[in-house]
Amino acid sequence: MTHTADTEPRYTRWADARDLRECDARPCPRVVAGKRCRADHDDTCSCVTIHDVLDHARIWYRPRDGGYVLTAEPYHLDADQLWALLGVATTLRLDVAMSGHCLWNPPHGVLVVLEKAP
Repeated sequence: MTHTADTEPRYTRWADARDLRECDARPCPRVVAGKRCRADHDDTCSCVTIHDVLDHARIWYRPRDGGYVLTAEPYHLDADQLWALLGVATTLRLDVAMSGHCLWNPPHGVLVVLEKAP
């Protein structure tokens, strides 16, 4: 089952409200932190180590400051996955926000938002 017809308007409204534009950058926490994704040659890259958390991941460009925002929408997060996510965010100095308002398949997921900490 595809959710594209239903989800794209939700993503558009969500992104427009935050002045974000979807882009072609890799959906990797390192990119959000201003670094390069290393997944092509390093299986310890953060997008590999927390790949379960990054289900339905998208990366967004924020024109006002040139930064990136990463969204992911896993169907569930267990304690180990949450600790791994927080470990990556702490190491890369990223803020994490979580919401029960999943855009991909509401109400069956969690919206996780990663962005560079101020």
